[in-house]
Amino acid sequence: MDSIYLDNNATTHVDPEVTTELLPLLNDNYGNPSSSHEFGKNAKKALETARGRVASLINCDSKNIIFTSGGTESNNLAINGLAQKLTQKHHFITSQIEHSSVLEVFHQLEEKGHKVTYLSVDKNGLIYPNQVEEAIKTNENTALISLMLVNNETGVIFPIKEIGKIAKKYNILFHCDAVQAIGKIPINVNELNVDSISISGHKLHAPKGAGALYIADINTICPLILGGNQENGKRSGTEPLPAIVGLGKACEIISKKMDIFVPVIRKNRDLLEQKILKIMPTTIINSYKAPRVCNTSSIQFPGIVGKKLIEQLSNNKIYVSHGSACANNHIGNSHVLKAMGLTDSEICSSLRFSVSKENTEEDINEVINRLSIIFKNIPSEKNNYYIGTSENLSLSKTQYNNDSYEDFYKQLKLLQSKTMGDPNICIAILDGPVDLSHSCFNGANLKNMDVENINYSVKGEATEHGTHITSIIFGQQSGGINGIAPNCRGIILPIYSDDSNGNIIKCNQLGLATAITKAVELGAHIINISGGELVSDVEPENYLRNAINLCKEKGVLIVAAAGNDGCKCLNMPACIPSVLSVGSMDEYGSPSEYSNWGDPYQFNGILAPGENILGAIPNNKSKSKSGTSFSTAIVTGCIALLLSNQIKNGTSPDPLIIRDALLSTASSCKIGDASEANRCLAGKINISETLKQILEKETSTEEVNSYNNINSNINILEMKGSRKFMTHEDNNQNSNPISENSSNDTNITKKTAPVEVSPSECNACKNSTQSQFVYVLGNIGYDFPNEARRDSFTQAMASVIKEPNPYNPKHMIQFLKQHPFYASSLIWTISQESSPLYAIHPSVHFNSEVYDLLREFLEDSTAVFEGIICSIPGVLSGNNVTLINGYTVPILIPELRGMCNWSIDALVKTISAQLDSESQKYLYSFEDDVKKFLKRVYYQLRNLGITSGDRALNYTGTNLVQVKEIFNNPDIVGQYALDTIEVERSSICRPNSDCWDVKIILFKPKKLLEEARKVFLFTVDVSDIVPVSIGTIRDWEMYSCHNN
Repeated sequence: MDSIYLDNNATTHVDPEVTTELLPLLNDNYGNPSSSHEFGKNAKKALETARGRVASLINCDSKNIIFTSGGTESNNLAINGLAQKLTQKHHFITSQIEHSSVLEVFHQLEEKGHKVTYLSVDKNGLIYPNQVEEAIKTNENTALISLMLVNNETGVIFPIKEIGKIAKKYNILFHCDAVQAIGKIPINVNELNVDSISISGHKLHAPKGAGALYIADINTICPLILGGNQENGKRSGTEPLPAIVGLGKACEIISKKMDIFVPVIRKNRDLLEQKILKIMPTTIINSYKAPRVCNTSSIQFPGIVGKKLIEQLSNNKIYVSHGSACANNHIGNSHVLKAMGLTDSEICSSLRFSVSKENTEEDINEVINRLSIIFKNIPSEKNNYYIGTSENLSLSKTQYNNDSYEDFYKQLKLLQSKTMGDPNICIAILDGPVDLSHSCFNGANLKNMDVENINYSVKGEATEHGTHITSIIFGQQSGGINGIAPNCRGIILPIYSDDSNGNIIKCNQLGLATAITKAVELGAHIINISGGELVSDVEPENYLRNAINLCKEKGVLIVAAAGNDGCKCLNMPACIPSVLSVGSMDEYGSPSEYSNWGDPYQFNGILAPGENILGAIPNNKSKSKSGTSFSTAIVTGCIALLLSNQIKNGTSPDPLIIRDALLSTASSCKIGDASEANRCLAGKINISETLKQILEKETSTEEVNSYNNINSNINILEMKGSRKFMTHEDNNQNSNPISENSSNDTNITKKTAPVEVSPSECNACKNSTQSQFVYVLGNIGYDFPNEARRDSFTQAMASVIKEPNPYNPKHMIQFLKQHPFYASSLIWTISQESSPLYAIHPSVHFNSEVYDLLREFLEDSTAVFEGIICSIPGVLSGNNVTLINGYTVPILIPELRGMCNWSIDALVKTISAQLDSESQKYLYSFEDDVKKFLKRVYYQLRNLGITSGDRALNYTGTNLVQVKEIFNNPDIVGQYALDTIEVERSSICRPNSDCWDVKIILFKPKKLLEEARKVFLFTVDVSDIVPVSIGTIRDWEMYSCHNN
């Protein structure tokens, strides 16, 4: 039986060509490169040849290569060598998953008083450039960024090039550990924007004992080894010439042949993964969604202890590695997989396979043959903390009493004995379509907000999920499903739908933001989002951020699912601090295996029943389902009852008080291992204690008005302020259909009969009648409502254009010039990044004038200008329209007097032409500064233009009077750069106005720490459809705290 070596990330077999190159240095040419005689000169020549070969591989000058003993020393020299030059305490940035030779150096620096930021990674083991920039901005005196190019355990490739650009932007040194990247991906130090790179010989088929450090400026480091002055005085000691020559030869081979062997390595690695998945379908490829190098595969074998599998493989002469120190009685300690959110059991079952150019397809097939035999004989192991088969690992439950669900239902019944819900409490369901023909909804007070692109005749996965979620809250007892708050009112806003095959059509963050904003407009008190998008951090897109901020302003509570990935990871929007996130617990009070537990959830998340929850599904049937989706609906229903009880007690309902009470009273959950306590989030839902706390607050607070004495014409449910892609979250491996009349012990029941209310307009769920103003920036376009309209245009255009294309703007403009009345038959849109935001539909009073402008805007966008931006102020009509591609957008009635279009270049040229002769001296810098400001507003800070703050910001991007005044200053222009643009409600405003302060903060890049930031502030009044600036510009200096 031949050996098959698949542990090439640990070390590699020395290439025969390398051996041939270095042997003479062991036998004949064994001189010391520092000697002045012929032997020494020959050795020196061999040394410099090797140096040149290494330099050539990474595209640098040979004088920038320092030879070391390997990757560990190179990392130490790059980091510690710099740190020893520092005379003050500084800040460093690295990641949680670096090699120990990096992490331990930083731990030592922390002990010496330096500060280190350890960047977290997402579920796939990736970091993102914005994390680095945020760490720089929030910490003074950053001296060095040190990140690996390729991770040794997962093979994930970091976005080093983009991070390098950020490092250069802030003039910060950047070290990269490229030990696992050399020979697998092309490396050009100039393109990567790095200042130093670590290389190890034995990872690329060279001997052990030789490595290299590329460093752009050798004067930035001190030597760590003294006594011989070799390597330009940066690494003393006689060079191990045979190993170094071997390293040089290996680099030369890579330079010549990498394009040949990398595709073969990748093919074999992929073949290995595919065949392992085929013989054991429950295996999981760690980081498979991330960019990876060609040779590395980290694979989970659920239910099998990795150490046992390694032993079996080794007995069969297959050599792989664990990547962590697991044993039968010891849970794995891979800091890489742990940082990615894997459970201890998942880590212990993970092995690393790393292929090299010496492995063949025959090797891979033989590995699969031997693995197939091993899998037939090796049992699914159990360790001290986990039980189960390879299909499902779950926390041991034998030690717990089956009382958690029972306690919850007892508490719920107590609350339902006080109220089954108040029709004035409004819940928005942002989910799939709902089959309202189900008998459980007979008498439910539900309003479906029809979305034209949804095919309600297809009742697939999305409709099943939406129906199930809605029934948990609103199900009527007479229909067989006992909803938690059946007497509350509901708004159904579908955010995803079914395709023709019944598969779910997902929703993006823009679609979610639009639905949230609509729910707030309709007066919802609670927004239930039983879905989410797996994300790496808590930063949403601008649209979604603005929608969530709107909820905070209006006192509307979003309740969202934590996610079913079973990892220390995050779902958007559940990870947003102001959102109440909900995880799932099993009937024993332990977190469900699939329920996520990212760090933010420790402060904004609670657990609720989420396994085998009975609910309605289409065609008048019912089914038990599991997942955080259903936990979320249960919590939403409980909050609705608690709000209803506030009304019953004569108190204004306040969802934010309820949220705080739920989090502060959450009880501890049951977990088998204290190290996994974070999986409990803030704790389990505790209705009794929540109710008690709320009642205590109510009795201790004097109420000015009781609920019953308030005039019914006043919207008494309006709440003010706060005190402090979407897929549904369903986990149904064990969900079984049951008949519509069957009962289930885990079904949520109510005590009193529902009040029969016929479906009607949700009048109590309406907000005030004030129109919703919009001031949006974007690009003008058009679409058709259906294929028939498009085809009619094609036929009509044929009289003007040969072979017309109705989607070609130039063809359309040419046609509309001769037939302008056709403009009203198009759906005119304003878009951002090719995503339509609104359909523009003019009022009857200025119909022709608006269409004339829209035609002009479209023509400008097809003419000489590039990057045409349009401003459209207006009022939302309250209706939607569906485009031919199925995208549904709100209708915006534009205000003619505020409609404008321009290109950035043309706008800047216009205002620069107004500068006096003195200011013309710095014209280029002035124009550059203003362009950067505009691009920040138009692109980085783009928004829906709905909230008052966003309207003020967008107006600032069109009215440049203040911006011109700021940058038309010799003390500012060309010296200061734009740091941030902030918008906040103005503390001073004229009566009956809505005033917002726009704050522009500038800094000096070359003297970031020495000089204060400049702050300029001006005020915009957005109380009218078209905003207006008021007052004068105020400015001051702002100093940042700096600790040495």
